[in-house]
Amino acid sequence: MKTLILTLAIMLGGCSLATVNTYKTHKRKCTTHYVAPAVDTLLVVPPLFVLGVLPMAMAGCCGGGNGSPSATSGDIMPIALGAAAMAIVSGFSATHGYREVAECRERKGK
Repeated sequence: MKTLILTLAIMLGGCSLATVNTYKTHKRKCTTHYVAPAVDTLLVVPPLFVLGVLPMAMAGCCGGGNGSPSATSGDIMPIALGAAAMAIVSGFSATHGYREVAECRERKGK
């Protein structure tokens, strides 16, 4: 289950890495639109939200009331790692996409 969560998190990011044609490799057909980098930017938001909410979820879920925690940090760690992986991959991909599209547009005079 942990491997599946981590794999899906990594696969959900990286649109620009997969779809943007760079000027270096495709001079005539390089990508001039910002759709893929914009999608990558949007994909950064949910995992950052999850990473921001997890500390509050841990404080509220564990050790309250009867003293027996309903979840441990070991239960939440795969979620945190998956969210961090998705944010990193999507952020790197968005940066790559914006940089390559800007170069293509500049060289083509758009």
